[in-house]
Amino acid sequence: MMEEQALRDPSVSPESDLQEVLSRSYAAYAELMCEMAARPLQLVPVWKYYNDSNAWLCNISYRKKTVCWLSAWKGFFKISFYFKEKTAAGLKSLPVEEKILQDFQQQNLSAN
Repeated sequence: MMEEQALRDPSVSPESDLQEVLSRSYAAYAELMCEMAARPLQLVPVWKYYNDSNAWLCNISYRKKTVCWLSAWKGFFKISFYFKEKTAAGLKSLPVEEKILQDFQQQNLSAN
């Protein structure tokens, strides 16, 4: 099955199509949005159309710092995290699966 990114029309707000696009995943999306907005996280999601990706993306931030990006796909959503070299070292102290840390380190090495 080929993944198909959704929300590509700049003239159509994501809120109008999101439930249909995400389908069964919409409930998980709605719950995630509620959890992120609640204390102690208080993250702020902002949908914006980006010409470089030709799609609507949701920037999720804490104060002025981007925490992650959310993209909508046919039937599901993806969350992407980007870490700068300065903050990457702190990942090792988080309760994250070793495989994820190894993949991250490998990606960092191939990017440099």
